[in-house]
Amino acid sequence: MNPATIGKRIDRLFSLKGFFSGKPSQPSPYAERFDLTDHGIVLPDLADFPECREIKQVPSLPQEDALTAPLAAALNNCDVKAFESSLVALQSALIGLDAFNANEMTILQAQIKNIRGMGVSYIKHKAQRQATTRDDLPTTPAYQSLVADGVYASQVNTSEIQAHLQASIDELIAQQPPELCDPSQGYDRSRMIFPEEDAVLFEELHKAFRPGGLLPAATKYHRVPDLDFKHACLHICAPTDTHYTQTLQDCQTTSRLVGLHYDPKPVMKIILYLNDVTPDAGPFSFLPTSHRWRFSELEMVIAKGNSTGNYLNTPEHRRVALSFPQILRKNAILGRMVPDGSALSEKLLQAEKHYTSDFANCMLFDAGHGFHRGGICKSGLRVNLQIALK
Repeated sequence: MNPATIGKRIDRLFSLKGFFSGKPSQPSPYAERFDLTDHGIVLPDLADFPECREIKQVPSLPQEDALTAPLAAALNNCDVKAFESSLVALQSALIGLDAFNANEMTILQAQIKNIRGMGVSYIKHKAQRQATTRDDLPTTPAYQSLVADGVYASQVNTSEIQAHLQASIDELIAQQPPELCDPSQGYDRSRMIFPEEDAVLFEELHKAFRPGGLLPAATKYHRVPDLDFKHACLHICAPTDTHYTQTLQDCQTTSRLVGLHYDPKPVMKIILYLNDVTPDAGPFSFLPTSHRWRFSELEMVIAKGNSTGNYLNTPEHRRVALSFPQILRKNAILGRMVPDGSALSEKLLQAEKHYTSDFANCMLFDAGHGFHRGGICKSGLRVNLQIALK
């Protein structure tokens, strides 16, 4: 096939309706949720991070567009098999550069595997949402807030929940946290709780959330069968915490936006405070309407896989990530990559809204698309449940 023919095929792939070429002429119901195109936010390129400039670069891939265009088309068409085969082609091309040592090869394989998992999760949810409506559920203030802002904040009664968990809370507070929180550890001090382990807790959560209609609102917004609790993470935030530094952990460069991210999976979550949370106690923050910001679908989804497939916490990890084509070098844990004083930093900081307990103690939000962070504690403690819905 001659270069001109290849170019025409690539142009045809890029012109398919979807995110990659901008606003489609006939957007699908899924595309319509990303209706804000003038937000001015650009996902940072890892190559611009200061500690990446000193790393010996891997040779550039030849014909990068021929590798990225099939990935974009597979996401647009909700084609899992095409997405997986396109990732195999990308991995083969990167291996073909013959530029990685044995450890870097292991890192590459893990990153590609995670991109695959997050991409498949995204495609399945996208296809389901395009095929599903929940008009049987009422249009409530909680639902309307999710549609407009991506978050619904309210006050709920937590007295019974707090009393039920007090022994676990005391135990976690008494724990000696690690000096440095490894990515495999999650949070510095936390306990995962599943419904089959503690039926009383989840019954109390149902009672607390029922008056505000939180679960039906999340179900209607997410366009899925009825949502329920997947698990709850009891998390103690303290000034000694380092969980939010896991990405690029060995680097000196940081940012006022450290910890800002969107989740790798298309998941709905609830943050529930179990104590008074002040501005210095690491309150949850969200950027209202960020769940509607339209990016290239390809860079948005690959960034999800990169965010947990490669924490960029050694020079070898960064070298592997830097070998990807430019559009695949983005990361959903983006905050630390935004330079202080930049126009992007100022725009994001101005958009960020902090939720202290005097305003709300319960935040239902679109974690898989909305930009958020929390748990960066300067003083005191933040005791909270982070609840994932399934």
